[in-house]
Amino acid sequence: MCSSDLYHANEDDKVKSVDQLMNIYYGSVGRNANLLLNLGVDRRGLVNENDERRLMEFKAAREAAFRTNLAKGRITASQVRGRDARFAAGKAIDGDPATYWATDDGATTGSLELDLDRDAEFDAILVQEPIALGQRVRQFSIEVWRENRWETVARQTTIGYKRIVRFPAVTASRVRLKIDSARACPAISNLELYKTK
Repeated sequence: MCSSDLYHANEDDKVKSVDQLMNIYYGSVGRNANLLLNLGVDRRGLVNENDERRLMEFKAAREAAFRTNLAKGRITASQVRGRDARFAAGKAIDGDPATYWATDDGATTGSLELDLDRDAEFDAILVQEPIALGQRVRQFSIEVWRENRWETVARQTTIGYKRIVRFPAVTASRVRLKIDSARACPAISNLELYKTK
């Protein structure tokens, strides 16, 4: 709810920093939730100029962090539902939210491996499930191929509509999304890779 009761002129110098707003974004949108900033309007019925300026800086920071999706190259899957091209691994990186990779019924694990065909530095992965089919993933991990072995850089629970996982920057040419546990056969509609900082 926006009301002048939420705005206080004496707090104009306490506007959250861009880093604080980005952390709120990663902790909400990046964890399958909505972003709620609770901005109040001033006595004119407008968002204060300090808040407005910071929101535009926040918008620019988000756009910069997610400008270049590195998830390009050859992608393979541990299995494909019925060996049907409609559920192939490439559906997770085709940019179409209506398509998705899926495993066979009865499977509760699976993986997607992305070969970038070159070394790239990244510190975040964005993953989405086709939410119309329900939230299925219980646990997953992100692995990178370094020094001739798979190295786990993150372990998380649930994906849902959108999950952004951040980790210390790594340089690798191969990345693997490993579904460790799911309620039903895993399905992934989108996989993106970023260097956010």
